[in-house]
Amino acid sequence: MVVDNRIRSRSSRRAALRRLAVVVASLAVGLGGLTLSGVMTATGSPFPAATPEATCGPGARPETGIQGRVPRRDYDSGRAAKGYRCNTRAVSHQGRSGGFKVLRYTDARGHTCAFYDSTLLFPKDAPFQFTSGRGLGVVVLDMDNPRQPRKTANLVTPGMDTPHESVLLNQRRGLLGAVSGNPGTEPGVLDLYDVRSSCRHPRLLSSTPTAILGHESGWSPDGLTFYASSTGGQTLVALDLTDPTAPKPIFEQAGVNYHGMRVSPDGRTLYVANIGNSSTGARFSSGGLRILDVSEIQDRRPNPQVHIIKDLSWPEHSIPQVPQPFTTQRP
Repeated sequence: MVVDNRIRSRSSRRAALRRLAVVVASLAVGLGGLTLSGVMTATGSPFPAATPEATCGPGARPETGIQGRVPRRDYDSGRAAKGYRCNTRAVSHQGRSGGFKVLRYTDARGHTCAFYDSTLLFPKDAPFQFTSGRGLGVVVLDMDNPRQPRKTANLVTPGMDTPHESVLLNQRRGLLGAVSGNPGTEPGVLDLYDVRSSCRHPRLLSSTPTAILGHESGWSPDGLTFYASSTGGQTLVALDLTDPTAPKPIFEQAGVNYHGMRVSPDGRTLYVANIGNSSTGARFSSGGLRILDVSEIQDRRPNPQVHIIKDLSWPEHSIPQVPQPFTTQRP
């Protein structure tokens, strides 16, 4: 399937650009842990000045190198094992290591829980997961008392066992989702859990191979559409979750190398971290931020089409990780 980069309605394009006041694209080199941030306005204005370095108070353990990166010398000296913090203090600690995401949710009964994926690479990490005591899959913690986190469950269905970077929570519907994946890709088994009724003991709603391939993900704010990208597998899939017990693919695209995704508040614009696709003649990591019109998916049009609104890039970008849209008002 080929993406049409023309917008049928100029008004829809203008509306989408108005929704995008400023977009921040966080870039990460996964294995090296390097994190950079670039900011560009929808009109392509120059980058603003860098955020001043924070002044860390007493008891801080600030980073010793580039922000977001742990240098080799810190591993060799043992400094990395002590952690890093600036103007924060530890309240409690649970587990010895984790994967990529930590999520928070308060259920209908008023209980607050945390969820984190337990593996960087499954099944390589499985022996350590067992010996560490945290178990496999996504770990569920009762956080009613933040000073004493209590593990209440392990979610060990296929998507939760090896979610890579795809674990995401929809606050509005109380749905926790993940797609089976790894640094390349894996068969996209989508797992969906109800956490609204009881976040301490999530209830499995479905586990289906509907995402085709897996690696990263995104939710529409209304919780009715789940997006899955496979990155190395070169696929993008949109699934209708009106009935989360029976997910239905409603859009499929091949030949795109997308990483993380976020959706506008009205569900009609999809912001994707576009790694870039060497098969099109461009070099790997030649992308940046891609803004897509997904209004036909949101409107549930038959045979929906996705249109490119804008591609943004900048000299310093590497492998874009996930975009985060936000709006701001000028003074």
